[in-house]
Amino acid sequence: MRSIAHPYRSQLFFHRVDCCYSRSLSQSSYPVLSADALYEKIRMDNRIVSVVVWVVCCI
Repeated sequence: MRSIAHPYRSQLFFHRVDCCYSRSLSQSSYPVLSADALYEKIRMDNRIVSVVVWVVCCI
């Protein structure tokens, strides 16, 4: 649903989405980035805390 409050912004957004969907994928290479996060428990200052560990793969 398109926003009524900011018609220019929504038009610009949907224009960019349309350009993305209509582009040719055979003209150049597109890198792939995959990211995920794991929560691990570590000992910090004699306490056990939960921290985020990012796992990132780029092809």
